[in-house]
Amino acid sequence: MDIEKLIEKLRTESLYKDKATLEIMDLCMEAADKLERINDFDKSQSAKLLAENGKLRAELEQMKQECPSSLKLGHWIAVDKKKGTGICSVCNRLDSIDSLASFCRYCGACMEQEEEA
Repeated sequence: MDIEKLIEKLRTESLYKDKATLEIMDLCMEAADKLERINDFDKSQSAKLLAENGKLRAELEQMKQECPSSLKLGHWIAVDKKKGTGICSVCNRLDSIDSLASFCRYCGACMEQEEEA
């Protein structure tokens, strides 16, 4: 049962005097009011999050257009683990590799894997 139907059922069912006491009717109406407020809040928050998501996606697309080098995918080739160096498959420049090197500092390519030379 969705929340709108539950709210409506709480309100209508609580009005039948032969089914419930006044205390139960009041509790049902209070529960319906609180559920309605929560539902309205959730809807407004969802709208805000969707708007923020759209804004962030637009910013991301703009950044992709302004900085295409950050979108390059590459890998380290001719890796010398003893020296801690490797050659970037995108720009072919020698760079130092450490355990945290996930991108080439010269061209910004994101490194996906290593290849042994």
